Amino acid sequence: ATDQLALRSGISWRFDCDDRASLSGGAPYTSSSPLAVTIGATCTLIMTDSHGDGWNGASLEVTDCAGNVYASGLEMSG
Repeated sequence: ATDQLALRSGISWRFDCDDRASLSGGAPYTSSSPLAVTIGATCTLIMTDSHGDGWNGASLEVTDCAGNVYASGLEMSG
């Protein structure tokens, strides 16, 4: 059996906005601390796979502070 969490250890991401808000992490990642972004700010999400072996089932879910889901189940490939 393959440990999917161990395979995901090579996955990392960084979220940077032009209002200087930023956040980074890996997979799996959960947080109850919201990131405040100024309305109208432009943000960039950069995701990397340092092992070069793909995303191994990792996915992305985007929510707001109230728990409203804006995007869910976005599986990464490549």
